[in-house]
Amino acid sequence: MKKQILTFGLALSMVFTPVMSFADTAKATNLSLGEAYATYQKTDAYNLVKFENALDKASIKDMYVDKDLPNYNYYSKLMKEQRDYSNKVLESNAAARENKTYLGFVQQYYGLKYAEESLAIAEAGLATAKKSYETTQLKYKLGTVSKMEFNQATINYSKTQNEVKSAKAELETAKMQFNSFIGMDLNAQLKLTSSIEEAAMPDTKLEDAVNAALEHRSELITADYNVSMARRNYVAAEPYPHTGSKFAAANLGYQSALYAAKAAKDSIVIDVTTKYNTMHNLYDTVQLDKKNLTAAQDTYNMALKRYELGMSTLTEVQNAEQLLNSTKVEKAKNLVAYRLAVKEFELCMGAGTKVANIPGAGGAEE
Repeated sequence: MKKQILTFGLALSMVFTPVMSFADTAKATNLSLGEAYATYQKTDAYNLVKFENALDKASIKDMYVDKDLPNYNYYSKLMKEQRDYSNKVLESNAAARENKTYLGFVQQYYGLKYAEESLAIAEAGLATAKKSYETTQLKYKLGTVSKMEFNQATINYSKTQNEVKSAKAELETAKMQFNSFIGMDLNAQLKLTSSIEEAAMPDTKLEDAVNAALEHRSELITADYNVSMARRNYVAAEPYPHTGSKFAAANLGYQSALYAAKAAKDSIVIDVTTKYNTMHNLYDTVQLDKKNLTAAQDTYNMALKRYELGMSTLTEVQNAEQLLNSTKVEKAKNLVAYRLAVKEFELCMGAGTKVANIPGAGGAEE
């Protein structure tokens, strides 16, 4: 397989969207997923990714050995191996940081979309509750329904009003958090135009996904480098008594590195398998949600019709309405989770989201 570091979001950066100022908040700005990410890429937060990549490169340039140092040839060879390893993970580190950043952004974007969807569902429920309340109020005045049913309609109407207020407050918070995340004014008025739709299921087989991850992920490069260094120490310690501490320490280091290398490979296989299964499970859940939503809508329509004909109570209508609204919310939640699962699966086959340690660059990121 040809080596290729898989990254996402880079093509989106070709779309230019200027960062908004407070003066722009009077009008709403349409932002697709790509346009919003292009805006985020102009923030100080995103610049940190660039600075981290620059530190990696600078650290490699600083890897040299003073020629006046005793055992220069030995340490020079060690430094070359360190530089070779660092250069191998340099590109994957940049890709992993981009992947992690983009994944976090997508979570923010669709988190806000979910808050918008939740409010829309709550407002639809309020409209239905209001209609039910008005119908029941009229029937109560005509003496065709009991005081208890009228009270139930009144309580349900008040309850849905509070649910809308709560959904509006949650949406307001989500908007401010998203605006802050992408570097806009907290009060900027945005309209996110990328809807919560079902993402296409990748047709990649699990075996191929695992093989791609094992080829691209820096965890294995790091593990192989650590084994090489530990083996060098082990060979250097072999002339010493095997019952002594020097050899015992070198042997422990070598065996630990070998174990860590196997664990790193197993961890990648488990990670890819888990993300693959999660994606497929959520896909099945979304398909079930579609059927459940159709059934819940039919149930509500029948309950409402029966109530209008005087063949059922308001409680039946309210129960059907609650089922319908909860099914809508569940469907929206699972759609967001599925989209994120697809993206996580795609990313894990490439550089992933873990950054390898480059000596002198400040340590690895989880």
